[in-house]
Amino acid sequence: MAIINNLALSMGGGIISLKQQAKQAENTVSILIGLGGTGVDCIREIKTQVYSRIEPDGGEDATVARYRHIRFLGVDADNANVSQDANPEDKKIAETLSLSGDEVFTLAGSGVKFGADGVRQVGRFLLMSKAADFMTKLQNLISDAKIGLQSPEVVVHIFSGMGGGTGSGTFLDVCYMVREVIKNEKGTYMCGYFFLPDVNVAHVRSNRVKDYIPLNGYAAMQELDYCINIEKNHGKFRQEYTGGMLIDWDRAPVDYCHLISAQDNNGNVRQDAYNYAMKVTSEYVFEFLVKTAHLNSEKVKIGELEKDKKYGYFINYLSIGASSAVVPLKEINTYLATRLFDRFSEVGKDIPSENDVWSFAVGVFSETNSDKDIQSRVYDAIYATLQGYAKNSYTQWDGTAKQMEKNGDQEMVYFYEGQTAEKEGILAKNRAGLLDSKNNESLISKVKRIMKTVITDINRGPVFGYNILNGANEFSMDNVISGLITINTEKLNSLRAHAKGKEDAWNDAKKGWDDHSLINRGDRYDTYVNKTYDLEQQKYLEKSYMYMDMLLNSVRLQIRNMSTGYYSVLSQIFKNLRETFKDNSSVLANGIIVDEVKGFEKSLIDINDPNMQQALVSELRKVAPNEVFQKLIEVLLKDEETWKSGAQIARVVTEFFVGEMKENREAGIFHDFADKTIENFLEIVYDTDDKDKIAEKIKNGWLSDLHSSAAPLVYKDNKVYEGTIATLCRMSVPIGALSLKKAADEYIQV
Repeated sequence: MAIINNLALSMGGGIISLKQQAKQAENTVSILIGLGGTGVDCIREIKTQVYSRIEPDGGEDATVARYRHIRFLGVDADNANVSQDANPEDKKIAETLSLSGDEVFTLAGSGVKFGADGVRQVGRFLLMSKAADFMTKLQNLISDAKIGLQSPEVVVHIFSGMGGGTGSGTFLDVCYMVREVIKNEKGTYMCGYFFLPDVNVAHVRSNRVKDYIPLNGYAAMQELDYCINIEKNHGKFRQEYTGGMLIDWDRAPVDYCHLISAQDNNGNVRQDAYNYAMKVTSEYVFEFLVKTAHLNSEKVKIGELEKDKKYGYFINYLSIGASSAVVPLKEINTYLATRLFDRFSEVGKDIPSENDVWSFAVGVFSETNSDKDIQSRVYDAIYATLQGYAKNSYTQWDGTAKQMEKNGDQEMVYFYEGQTAEKEGILAKNRAGLLDSKNNESLISKVKRIMKTVITDINRGPVFGYNILNGANEFSMDNVISGLITINTEKLNSLRAHAKGKEDAWNDAKKGWDDHSLINRGDRYDTYVNKTYDLEQQKYLEKSYMYMDMLLNSVRLQIRNMSTGYYSVLSQIFKNLRETFKDNSSVLANGIIVDEVKGFEKSLIDINDPNMQQALVSELRKVAPNEVFQKLIEVLLKDEETWKSGAQIARVVTEFFVGEMKENREAGIFHDFADKTIENFLEIVYDTDDKDKIAEKIKNGWLSDLHSSAAPLVYKDNKVYEGTIATLCRMSVPIGALSLKKAADEYIQV
């Protein structure tokens, strides 16, 4: 069993209402490029946030969450790092470019075994060999992302570590390649996010790696510091790449350069510094993806400081800090769904008993009223259905001995043979009807119909239903039908044991008729007619058992195919859903409803708060678990196409619980609760609708801590420069959250 990542809180998923997601930035193309292991990790974190917090293209009409105008490109020499990012539905990197390759490593030399191996020169060499591929891929990515937009703004974000081999060795070339690709685009700007060596040192264990990271970082920063001020240095970046492509620029590599450290501006090293830096950067970049972000104010502040600069170093860098206070809307939605799945798991069973299987078989095949055992009763019922009118007795020949003597015996023989042929035709027609899946009364249709009542029953369900059919179980429908085939074979063999006697008796009767005299004509005539009737009845019974054998073997094959190709898939989906919500239950029980990186994220609401619990319990009491279970399975059955991926299943389940009402779909089970605003939830927790009181509690209880937690992640040594760093504090508040806005306004004034 496996959990469905998009629904699992532990994997960054959960039940996410589109009403609670932010809108994408209008008429904007955002390209996010991650270089090396650190850069790829960063865009992976950002993409997780995108899938969780931003409304996808098409809104609720989207079958799979896609973001055409927000695109990700991971570039690394480590195949293991980029190969795991092939599936965008698992919140990985949709586009990747591996700098690795046998022919490249042959050129690089025998000493290079795996990726850039921390050597900046190797990282740059590997990029050189794939420069044309990178630029082509980027151009295609931008062109595709622009579809449907009118002269959009194109924003490129580049993320890289400064201490490794790939990122540190390629970041400058990549920046200038990007400039070359977008030089003819209107309304573009580039942002660079460069993680300083201490971020990576805090993340690795190898002493060898810890030794070279600062060295690489120093060299990379020297290059960056020169190029970021390249216009004032009267320098130029000029490089010819594979294929004769010449790039020649006299501008800085990016328009806005962010340096990110493991230390804040007070010199405090953050706990779990690597992941903390990823979270801060992700939160900062998120603002660009949901609304047009302008950095003009930062440029003004920097320009003013440049006038008073006393040293040759460059100060046109940005540092960022962030902290987040959240109302765990996703967790609240997931909590409600999880409690229902807890209920689903408390009832029912997965493995049917032999009696359960026979009960199902009787529902499909029926049974006769007799004192026989159940297997015989079921067999007799199927056999009777197969025969239909063919089981009626033969019509007796009404001719006379004198007539047969005059006209010969062929008319009498054909009379009985014709009835046998007619009965066989009925058998063939009935067998075809019983096997026709389009026939509502076929056996396989009855299996489906009765199976639906089983799998939508909270006390049984899809796993139980599949195991009724599953031949791998100790007893299943496969065993039932195999037993019926055995009975039929025994009947056929027993019949055939008397076949020769019937044929001999008929031959003797015919010979007796052929040799009759006037004295024995009547007796010989009666005997011949009766033996002809007996022989034809023998032939019919043999054919009926043969058709029964074909019917049973065919329906067994139909059930096997349906079991393995349909119900096994549904059963596994339901197992995965149970496992996913079991995992969610564990996460919620541990109280982990905010980001695990210490100090970054804080929750304004605790699900275990008494007022919140009361509201949640009240919402759960509004629904009947058995009805919800039935509707959930029916929703899954409605669209088999969605079974192909975890992302599509997650979308169906999410819509089932919190989706909007549509023409062909009811509103989600918890739609009304999920439709509550952040303001509504704050009113529940603080047990008041007085916005002034709520704002006061938030201002006094949260904002000061959030402000201090958002200290910029870069350290300035006052021994080198005693001047102040220009600061700009920005606080984002959800639209409509009046209490939060009031608290923020009052805090900023203070």
